[in-house]
Amino acid sequence: MLPIILICIGSLGYWSYTHSRNALYKSEEENMNLLLNEAVHHIISSRYDLLEQAGLTDMPAFVESYQEEVFNELGSLATITNRRYSIIGQDGTPIYCSDSKDPSVLYQWRELAQSQKGQSFGIFQASDGISTLYASAAFDKPDWNWVIFVSRPEAEVTQQVSIIQLVTIGVSLLSILLMGGLLTLVTRRLLIQPINHLQKAAAHISKQEPIDCIDVTSNDELGDLARDMEGMSEAIKNKIEEVQVANRAKSMFLAHMSHELRSPLNSILGYADLALGDKDIQALPQETQNYIKTISSSGNHLMDLIGDILDFSKIEAGELVLEKSALSLAELVEETSSMMVLAAREKNNTLDVTFPDNIHRWVLGDSVRLRQILMNFLSNAVKFTTDGTITLRVSLKSEDEFTQKLRFEVSDQGIGIPKSKQSALFSAFSQADVSTTRNYGGTGLGLAINKQLVLAMDGQIGVDSEEEKGSTFWFEVTLDKTKALFRSQEEVPEHDLTNLHLLLVEDIKVNQIMAKALLEKSGQSVDTADNGFEAVEKVTKNDYDIILMDIHMPDMDGVEATKQIRALADTAKSTVPIIALTADIETSNLKEYIACGMNATCSKPLNMDDLLKTLKRLIHEKSANAA
Repeated sequence: MLPIILICIGSLGYWSYTHSRNALYKSEEENMNLLLNEAVHHIISSRYDLLEQAGLTDMPAFVESYQEEVFNELGSLATITNRRYSIIGQDGTPIYCSDSKDPSVLYQWRELAQSQKGQSFGIFQASDGISTLYASAAFDKPDWNWVIFVSRPEAEVTQQVSIIQLVTIGVSLLSILLMGGLLTLVTRRLLIQPINHLQKAAAHISKQEPIDCIDVTSNDELGDLARDMEGMSEAIKNKIEEVQVANRAKSMFLAHMSHELRSPLNSILGYADLALGDKDIQALPQETQNYIKTISSSGNHLMDLIGDILDFSKIEAGELVLEKSALSLAELVEETSSMMVLAAREKNNTLDVTFPDNIHRWVLGDSVRLRQILMNFLSNAVKFTTDGTITLRVSLKSEDEFTQKLRFEVSDQGIGIPKSKQSALFSAFSQADVSTTRNYGGTGLGLAINKQLVLAMDGQIGVDSEEEKGSTFWFEVTLDKTKALFRSQEEVPEHDLTNLHLLLVEDIKVNQIMAKALLEKSGQSVDTADNGFEAVEKVTKNDYDIILMDIHMPDMDGVEATKQIRALADTAKSTVPIIALTADIETSNLKEYIACGMNATCSKPLNMDDLLKTLKRLIHEKSANAA
């Protein structure tokens, strides 16, 4: 039924279009002929007759003046009638156009003008495809041998036809629209809306996003499908909650394990350093000294492995947060390379650094993570190279006013990597060969961590290697340029640390004994406290130059103890410098420690050089404030 109705409406539309078109074209022809007669007889002929009667036809100045009057009147008539008036000489020369001061626009009409003898009506097709309805007449007088055109774009006429056609078929369509609208409402209610709801629900489920309810209540197949999808959504919601709980538990476990693993390692490394630094160490047999050195090196290696595993776990959990602060690239590269010089020399390697002058020295970035990436590349290069050259190279790829794209490369002359193994190098727990772990050690996590760090910086990472010739590990990142930080050239003066009275707050006895021994060996006087309660109590009774505060302790932790100390009424006691001692080196946590009132942080295992520098700085700041 519907096709028959559409055919009828189409036929009606075609008939109305052709009939209306013919009628309008006939009307337009009559109008144009009337306007043409007005132009020829009342304007052009009358002016020529005046010239002829005055005997001025052979005087160019008067002829031009009368022609100019003709052109002006034709222009006014064109404006009133919304038509274009144009004049072309019978020899094809363009003379006048009412809608253009340049009659050369009429060149396309020359051939038509030359073919016109009497009065005519027709359609002119221009080279640009625009069709124009025209009426023309000839005026044949000396020096006035003209063909006069009155024209109008065909589109303006057909537009009227289209309006009539639309009105004609609009009435017919109205009834169909009413019937179709009713049918659409029914279809939309029973079919389209439920399908749209199901489609949106499927999109959420495909992304593992739970939905509360699907607005489909029918008891047909669509209703059954909606209820099944709601069941799937509920299962996804439960699974997401399980994963979130597991991630929170994992994060808590990692934080706890970080403390629990590093604390005994702190003791192992600390006591090993105490033994190696003891003046009586030389009295021990060489084999016993080697045992202690092995304990120290193995402990440091284990500390690195723990750090890799914790870093990778944080990356997997999406907890990696990059810092963006001002740093000196030159200093970063110099410090990083200097840390590996001794290790390179032990294997008879040369470590070269290339840092060109065209690189902007100061940038915004995460210096800790950049150093971590370079250290991993350098340690691998040292590990797999003997009697060779290792090169750390930085180069400028591109730059603009605000940023620069840099390429960092570490090249070695080591064992190289087969091409078949290179694609898997940046995967977790992956190494080029299983025997690599046995021969050289490592977990295979370093490069995987590097890749994730570089990707987090919106960079690229890769390797170029040839077996038995060496490897080049590289990464490219774009860093924002910044101004150099102002650094005072005044060095912190030396302070006598031997008379310092320190309070060491540590809940694990072996760590407490070890730390106290290291500090006393450096000349400090040390009191100890087992938890935060004892620390607050001792601070209220005694005067201390600096407090070394562990973070994770039973009864009262270091953060709460610091807050209570800062709240003491005695200004001398409430302002005593406090250093946080922690195995938890997450940036956000370190900021929390500073925010609660601590003055500095030192990571476990304790590095005595770093700790003594921190003590010296805090004593200097304390003396400067007192002055």
